[in-house]
Amino acid sequence: MKRLLILIIILPLLYSPALADPARTRQITGVVTSIDVRNGIITVRKKDREVTINIKDRTKIRKCIKRDSIRDIKLGDRVTVRYREEDNGNRATSVTIK
Repeated sequence: MKRLLILIIILPLLYSPALADPARTRQITGVVTSIDVRNGIITVRKKDREVTINIKDRTKIRKCIKRDSIRDIKLGDRVTVRYREEDNGNRATSVTIK
């Protein structure tokens, strides 16, 4: 009986919409094809797909171990970008320069 009660309480929490939010987090690894330092925007191409991503002040940009900024990203760099799909565009949470 206790197990059933626990399941009844826990299962709805596991499937709540609040927990579904991480599904909007994406990742792309590809080549930088466009950089707009002034507006903080990069475009990354992976095979036949291109994604435009906003880089904000709180975006973590790393090359090896040291921290970098959007100014350190160059055209043709191979990067891995973790980003969130938001209503006003894609917002980077981290950029790793390879």
